Amino acid sequence: MPPVPLLAVALLWPALLPWLVATALPLVLAWWAVRHAKRVGWAAIDLVERAARAARITRSGLPLPLTLVRMLLVTAATLAATRPFLGDGSPPRGERLVVGDPTRRIELVTAGPLTDGAVVALRAALEALARGRPESFPTVERVAVSEAGRAGDASRLIVLTDGAVPTGDEAARLANAVRDGAALVVCLGPESVVAPLLPPMSAWLEDLVGVSVAGSVSLEDEAIVALEAAAAEPSRGAVELAGPRVNRVAELVLKRDSRTAATVLARSSTTSRPLLVEGAVGRGRVVVSALPLTLPQAGGGQAPWSDLATWPAFVPLVDRLVTSLLEPTSETPGSALRFVGRLAGVPLARPLLACGLVLAAIETMLSWWRARAAGLAFDAASVGGRCVVFALLSGMFALWGGRPPAWPGQPPAALPVAVVIDVSPSMGGESGQSAARLEQLIEAAVGGDAGRSAFDRLARDRPVVIHSVAESLQRLGRYPADVAAANLRMLAASPPAADASRLGDAVLTLLDEQYERDDKLAAVIVMSDGAITGGASWAAVAQRATRRGVPLVAVPVGDDAKASAGLPVGFRFAAAPAPAIAQPGETITIPVRGVASTSSSRPVPLHGDGSSAGLAADQPPTAAGYDYTCGASFSLRMPAGGETNPAPPPNELPAASTRTLTLTAGDGADRHTATVPVVVADDPLRVLLVDHAPRYEFRFLERLLTNDRRYAVSTRLLAAKDVEGLRANATLPQSVAAWSDFDVVVLGDLPIATAAEHAATWASLSEAVSREGVGIAWLPGPRWAEADAGITSWLPAVPGIARSGLAGSTVPRRLRLLTAGRTTGWLAADRAGAAEASFSLPTFSSLPPLSIRPTGRVIAITETAVAADPQPAIVVSQAGLGMIVGHFCDTWRWQSGASSRGSTSHARHWLHLLPRLAERRRLARLVAATLAVRPLDPLVGKTIRVDLMPTRPMTDLAGWILEVESSAGPPRRLGIAGGTPGAVATLQLEELAAGRHRLRLIPPADAADWPATTIVHEIVVNEPLVEQAAGPAGTGPLRAAFAAGGGAVVPLDRIETLPDTIAKAIGSEQRGDRSSHWLTSQTAAHLLLATLVAACTAAWWPRPNSAPAERSRS
Repeated sequence: MPPVPLLAVALLWPALLPWLVATALPLVLAWWAVRHAKRVGWAAIDLVERAARAARITRSGLPLPLTLVRMLLVTAATLAATRPFLGDGSPPRGERLVVGDPTRRIELVTAGPLTDGAVVALRAALEALARGRPESFPTVERVAVSEAGRAGDASRLIVLTDGAVPTGDEAARLANAVRDGAALVVCLGPESVVAPLLPPMSAWLEDLVGVSVAGSVSLEDEAIVALEAAAAEPSRGAVELAGPRVNRVAELVLKRDSRTAATVLARSSTTSRPLLVEGAVGRGRVVVSALPLTLPQAGGGQAPWSDLATWPAFVPLVDRLVTSLLEPTSETPGSALRFVGRLAGVPLARPLLACGLVLAAIETMLSWWRARAAGLAFDAASVGGRCVVFALLSGMFALWGGRPPAWPGQPPAALPVAVVIDVSPSMGGESGQSAARLEQLIEAAVGGDAGRSAFDRLARDRPVVIHSVAESLQRLGRYPADVAAANLRMLAASPPAADASRLGDAVLTLLDEQYERDDKLAAVIVMSDGAITGGASWAAVAQRATRRGVPLVAVPVGDDAKASAGLPVGFRFAAAPAPAIAQPGETITIPVRGVASTSSSRPVPLHGDGSSAGLAADQPPTAAGYDYTCGASFSLRMPAGGETNPAPPPNELPAASTRTLTLTAGDGADRHTATVPVVVADDPLRVLLVDHAPRYEFRFLERLLTNDRRYAVSTRLLAAKDVEGLRANATLPQSVAAWSDFDVVVLGDLPIATAAEHAATWASLSEAVSREGVGIAWLPGPRWAEADAGITSWLPAVPGIARSGLAGSTVPRRLRLLTAGRTTGWLAADRAGAAEASFSLPTFSSLPPLSIRPTGRVIAITETAVAADPQPAIVVSQAGLGMIVGHFCDTWRWQSGASSRGSTSHARHWLHLLPRLAERRRLARLVAATLAVRPLDPLVGKTIRVDLMPTRPMTDLAGWILEVESSAGPPRRLGIAGGTPGAVATLQLEELAAGRHRLRLIPPADAADWPATTIVHEIVVNEPLVEQAAGPAGTGPLRAAFAAGGGAVVPLDRIETLPDTIAKAIGSEQRGDRSSHWLTSQTAAHLLLATLVAACTAAWWPRPNSAPAERSRS
């Protein structure tokens, strides 16, 4: 049993200890009474001696019992005011950030200072939670890695921030602490996945919780989906967090044979990459975060991993982690330590005040007895003083039951409100039209009776500072002292110009300037039509305001339904996820998506390489803007040719070429262009079909692929060795290298977990999937369900025990796509609703109920019309570098459903799915690296980021060169420094002129990796569009962003409610319950003690008729 720490008393407010000087007050008053004793001039001294003995007066004249009681009373009240509580006897091992419940402790382990980005967000979240529940929140300390895990707390949470990597004895100590009952959160980020730190961190986590780290991987602006930890059914709870986006994560690989059975708590929305993984270790738990949980800090050519810490969802997420990981555990060895822990943290203020009340009562009785013995009575001052003492002690007893919250400081009325008025061209009017939006807005804000307008009422309570904004922010002054209503009526909208509405950037500048000057704003009011031509979006404004703690209030003006003649204001291409690799002559589909700050009543024309489509605005808008999507997926036919790479060496690999797909939105001069790179190679996709016998799934799929020149098909039937005349090879690949000769393995109805004969074979296939990126299309059947019932394998589903009448059921079921099935791109669709139409055919399943592993993502389910019994139909799961797509229904029956193009649903599904499953493996075989440009459609004067991505884990891009060719000047060459093998390198391009530019990624002459070939891609730098007067409004995104950020929206026709809305927003954000805060504050404690001392002085002051008699000298 570990040693039990001694109990110690901790003081929350030691600054009140000087009040212990007041303990001498009774002595001073007694001494004063003796010095001013009344002399008695008669000889019958025996009467005086008897009276002194009755009053317990010493020879010096001091009443000892009464003086002692009074001193104890003052001491008890003073010690209670310091708010003492029992501690655990263990001193803090680092900087104490939050003084909270000492029975529970959070260790924030950092590798740098508290101002470092890896710590600021977590620290701010923990401090905010502590302010909300000061009496129950754990104590938070910041410690170094060398001190982490040393404390002996029974309830402890250790948080390793990004860059805090334990090694050697530190890692062993933390592991032992977790096994003894502590909880551990490991935050991985850019500082943790660098070459020197990644290997030991990955090895330690794999040994501890069964999760290894394979570097980091880029995502395309994906959302975060929080899962219910214990759910395994397809209908399990999953909530997509509103607002936060993820651009890069640490690549977590869950070991299937791990003893810890790690559970995925959160994943990315599109690629289903695990973001939060939890596993039990001994009596403790470990949570591994693939995100650093830090504030976004772009720099050094690297984009922020995520903006999670800037959204309101971050604090509840931290709260959930703290609450769940610090839950009490069952009694286990070491209960004596927890017994002491339960004693620790008990507030001692009330017990001391109870003693004070008892002592006050005793003091009153002794004083009354003494006065009665002397034949005297209490005067009014004595009675009133004692009543005040009793009242103060009782009030302290009621108020000081626990630890108080922090006093919020400066009253909110002293903080200014910033008003931002949009004066961009769209706020102006055209000749012959009604009043411009700006005129309507100003008249509503300052119109009406003098002194009764919305701005006048707002300025009565707090300073109001007016700003105007178009391309930049301009401070006009304080209303009405510097800027009166007449001045505001003179404001005019700016003339039409390119990129004239950078409203988001302006509000961000305002928030940052106030923050840097430590001049906090009470709120920011944005009065605008919402149209933004460039720069930060309203979503970014809401994130920054949330991080700064400033409430936002929007006053939107204008109608979003107005038709637009050209491109919507601020239109940009948001995504164009084209296949990374294609074959000459192949037709590929691209689900193009755009975003703009305004809506359009008609589709935006979309053109590209001879194909055309339309982008229609989706409703309702999001915080980032209006989404524009294709009603039909944009289709392009890949031409042959292109810039061909050098001929391959004698390993018969085909030559690969690179093509640039150009997408143009709009017509004429009013258009916007994006480019997408695609690798083109005349290389068939290598598919291996493996099954026990040639069942329908096997035969239909073999026939489909064999007749398509784009596929090279091999087959293995394991029953061939036992069934005479059965054609097909029964020999399976036996090594990772052999499995890696194929791009996709279609795994049929075969036992996996219980197949002792093929255990090594399936283990090598699992390694080929996770290490080499081989894709798995899984089509299990009754043989698998019966053999592997209830047994977990590396595949994403576990068969249950078949219930009577369910296995082999002939009841048709309907396939229904979930949201993930429509948005992740795994299922094919050629027009709006085509995916649902294609899969509306009846389907059957011979499988029992299934349990889906935490890493699996259900994208389609089957259900009956008469019973709500959904079963998983299609599940997507990631295993290392490879992907697994499981089908738990009969896909061969889709042969009867023809699409608009004449192909069957069966053919469309498989010809879409297999190339995507094979993408990672084919790229690794054909090219050494690929590149991607962010954004897809760069603008003049903006930074362009080029991500250079190795296709194989061991490829190092050191020595490669990025060449930029432009018509305006000679080519520029950018070298790539050495880094971690397999790591993505990001380069920045600045000051590119408008027009087309060619990027060439050139390998070194002595590149060891084949195929180390030149990659060519062209980009188009766009000119910003001109914003016209009275253009379309974009109030929808403005409303959505402010609502997501916890702000408020005041309609223009209800602007008279603006002062009340501001007061409510400021009150909930800053004011709180001022009386409660003040009465439990340290300042109030000083005042209460001063009042108590004054009351005691009044009650105990010696009076002439109550002073002790001095012995006569006669």
